[in-house]
Amino acid sequence: MRNIIANKIKGFTLIEVLIVVAIVGILAAIAYPSYVEQINKSRRADAQTALIELAARLQEYYIDQTPPGYAGAALGDAGIFPNQAPLEGNTKYYNLSITVQDNSSFTIQAMPIAGGAMANDVTFTLDETGNREHINGTTTEDGWPR
Repeated sequence: MRNIIANKIKGFTLIEVLIVVAIVGILAAIAYPSYVEQINKSRRADAQTALIELAARLQEYYIDQTPPGYAGAALGDAGIFPNQAPLEGNTKYYNLSITVQDNSSFTIQAMPIAGGAMANDVTFTLDETGNREHINGTTTEDGWPR
């Protein structure tokens, strides 16, 4: 008699398992989008940091030139700075570019790589005065979103 009762107590019922699966599914449905948004914020911060570091490198380049100027500044392996962000790691999400308007002004951009994880994100810009903008499609707005 004791073995029969002991055997009935072991295990979970189907209802209990379904309730646990439903709870885990609800938690995952809530948590995953938040997780993805935090990852995207981190990738944006990497691009913004790369732009700030590139601006500092361009200022150094400007001072080193005789006469001072931005003309000739290049990115990539032979350039003054990498041409993709983030700077660390193998997976890149943004292409960096320099546009020199004249010898004393520049605009740098971090544009999402087509087909990448951030392909639908905004393009970040920074100029020699520290003016920050972001471009979303054809709309340009002041500041950088987080």
